[in-house]
Amino acid sequence: MALGLLILTGLFSALGALIGLVWLFASPRQARPKMKTLAVVLFGCASIPFVGLTAMTLLSPVFQKSDHALYQEVFGEGTTVPEQSMLFDDFGQGRSREIYMRIYPDGAELEYLFSLPSLRASETTLSEFIKRGEQRGFTWWMTSDPDRLGGYCPSARMLEADGFRGWKELRIADCSDAGSEFPTSTNHGPIYVVAWHRNE
Repeated sequence: MALGLLILTGLFSALGALIGLVWLFASPRQARPKMKTLAVVLFGCASIPFVGLTAMTLLSPVFQKSDHALYQEVFGEGTTVPEQSMLFDDFGQGRSREIYMRIYPDGAELEYLFSLPSLRASETTLSEFIKRGEQRGFTWWMTSDPDRLGGYCPSARMLEADGFRGWKELRIADCSDAGSEFPTSTNHGPIYVVAWHRNE
């Protein structure tokens, strides 16, 4: 992202310099712009990428879906879990759609998640699943590092429900009571989900 911003800044700086030169040499001698004016044009063009990035950052919460809306997009129905017990990130649209989720479920939510159609054990390893979130740079994603605060998950039951609601890949990591029967306790640890490639 930093490299892209640097390239855009260079391109817009070159555009500003070109505009300044055209303005300078195309104007009559007595009406040529001052150097201060040309500098404003140059730096104004160079700042456009930063202004655009700032605007996108400020406006993104307005257009970004809520955690409950993203949950509904993945599972097709709402949830009673409060938003402070959920965390989502989403990327892309259509066939490139990808949604990451962490949720601290209640008893009803556990019952629903563990009764998804075609839910089965997954061959995805815990380290592969952890790497998915690490590649996205999430600080809230699960980790096998006991020294990192939050998200420590030394073992997990890995599940999948590929094809559910058109998701080519729907993977679930259950970080509590790994290897046991599906739990029903409301004192359950976090559940992580990756949904990828929605067939629309």
